[in-house]
Amino acid sequence: MKNRILLIIILLTPMIMQAQQKWKLWGVSEAGILTGSYGPSGDLRLQGGLEKKGWMFGAGAAYDGYRYETFPVYGQIRKMFGKKKMKPFLTGSFGANFETEDDNPYDNMVFASSNSSIWAQPAYTYTPGIYAELGAGLAFRTHKTFGYNLSFTYTRKTLTEGNTYMIMNGDGAGETTTSSTKYLLNRWAFRIAMQID
Repeated sequence: MKNRILLIIILLTPMIMQAQQKWKLWGVSEAGILTGSYGPSGDLRLQGGLEKKGWMFGAGAAYDGYRYETFPVYGQIRKMFGKKKMKPFLTGSFGANFETEDDNPYDNMVFASSNSSIWAQPAYTYTPGIYAELGAGLAFRTHKTFGYNLSFTYTRKTLTEGNTYMIMNGDGAGETTTSSTKYLLNRWAFRIAMQID
């Protein structure tokens, strides 16, 4: 039995070495400026994966500070063009967008009117949404395994905010009300990155 296992390892070693030569590991860390209808903000992203013949497949995670602080997790694909030290590329990502907290700064406020008052001590909840982007960039090779990227992308994140609060009427009785708001946050992103492969 030991001889068979050893023979299998010996036979598979050249194929494993060949596969490692065809596929390369890559990693990209990015910092960006996001701008849209809510004004400028920033994001930090880290992604990595495998590359073969200019095609880069991977996954990443990010901190996104635009409008609501969120943590996107996504898959990514890039296509590099050319074999020079300066290569243009196309990129696309798709994944899920997660809210960082369930609290709202307007908790414990009381609003009153002549006919009724709203006891605003709502419970806020956030449902994850989608995260997506599409864009292009330029990769600068400064070393055999190291370089910089500049990219410009159109990106979207969504998020659903739900809240439950009590509406009090004049005789002291109350009614619980629930509402939800879906946010579609479209932005332009300009990023600078370091790439290792």
